[in-house]
Amino acid sequence: MGHTYSGFTVKNRARFMDTVETARKAVALAWADIQDVRRRKRPSRLYARWFGKYSNERVKKVFDVINAINYAIGGGSITFERAQGSTDYAAAYRPPGGWGQQSVKQLIDSGRYKIEVGDPLANVSTNFFVKLHNRSQAGKHGDVQTFIHEMSHLFGGTDDVEFAGMPLYGWMPSNMLARLNPDNAVKHADCYGFYCAYQLDR
Repeated sequence: MGHTYSGFTVKNRARFMDTVETARKAVALAWADIQDVRRRKRPSRLYARWFGKYSNERVKKVFDVINAINYAIGGGSITFERAQGSTDYAAAYRPPGGWGQQSVKQLIDSGRYKIEVGDPLANVSTNFFVKLHNRSQAGKHGDVQTFIHEMSHLFGGTDDVEFAGMPLYGWMPSNMLARLNPDNAVKHADCYGFYCAYQLDR
């Protein structure tokens, strides 16, 4: 079972497939890291940076999200379609019937995920359109960070945590959230994006 790519130019398909493959590697590294955190019962450097202090409940939440993304990228079947019109947006559509009737694995295995992707970058979200993140936020891995951020929405049910009505986008607000409110950090999509993307440079 593999992913399907539809409607892309040759150049943009190659670019997007490269993002997916790099994200797969990043998530696999994050999966190994969170497994090690669970085994040692203490946070790794990157876990602490993006999710804060250790607790069994929070570590379980992070593991569940990373595990779902890892399966979706590595073993699932997602249809990626080139978005028509605006090229800096994309959208991901949940399968018919929503999340309640099947497990995440069953839904992923069904192959009914459809994600529309703009030309410049893979930026996916659940049932709404979002602007691309500033690529400098995660350095050279900004595309991977954005991709995993949105995959965490789709497969992990994460949120864009807000402060004073504004989403906490970016590495500095996300890192501050981890230090000050780790319960919210483990719900925050950007924290997952950074946690995985930074695995590539450790």
